[in-house]
Amino acid sequence: MFGQGLDFGSITNVGEPLVTSFTSTSTVVNSSLTALYGISYNPNDGYIYTREQNFGPTTFTGLIKRNATTGAYISQAGNFLNVGFNIQFFDIDSSGNVWIMQRNSTSSIIRKYDLNANYLNVQYAIVPYYGNGVAIDTSQTPNVIYGCRAGGSDVYRINTNGVSQGAVNIQGGNNSEFIFYCSPSQIIRLASSSASTYRYNINTNANISIGNVTNAGPNGGAYNPIDKIAWLSNGNTSMRKFTANF
Repeated sequence: MFGQGLDFGSITNVGEPLVTSFTSTSTVVNSSLTALYGISYNPNDGYIYTREQNFGPTTFTGLIKRNATTGAYISQAGNFLNVGFNIQFFDIDSSGNVWIMQRNSTSSIIRKYDLNANYLNVQYAIVPYYGNGVAIDTSQTPNVIYGCRAGGSDVYRINTNGVSQGAVNIQGGNNSEFIFYCSPSQIIRLASSSASTYRYNINTNANISIGNVTNAGPNGGAYNPIDKIAWLSNGNTSMRKFTANF
């Protein structure tokens, strides 16, 4: 079972508190462009990054740097316009590198970029199906990337050196989910069809609902474990701030 007989390497937050629910706030941040596809917390600089898209008057599909507690716009980062493949979900490792999933119907790979959208010539196969959410456990050395299979409860793991960490089947997992936080203690994810959040306890293999997150949408989210704040997509054009309860 997951969590048994695994070498987690150097871990800093095994004893972190387990999230029991999220409380919705009135803070909604609209995309500065026309669409929002994915959110990530960057542990290297303490900001959140959103992948946003615009087709006029200037075409852009890339990263926007934002304040991690208010969501306020700071600056435009890398433009992934010319990457040329089906990208959507991403996360950022402890060194500030961006890992983006390339998806197709039979397999998905994870590619490494810097914040300016420069490809760093590293890619790994991660999900042998059409992939969904991506989250990185930055407490482990090397970091471990988690990729979720769309339409299933399987989670695939590989570290940032390209070594497989095995697949996990989350008992009672709901289909089409988006992982947005993982650690040695817990995996937190959003069920896109119901806007419900679920927590998988790695130590006990228990999968429980931790509540409906009102107005959350299908385009993923990010969790800031320092300030205990989650940002979840609010449809296709905005994101909403939630606070974690323990």
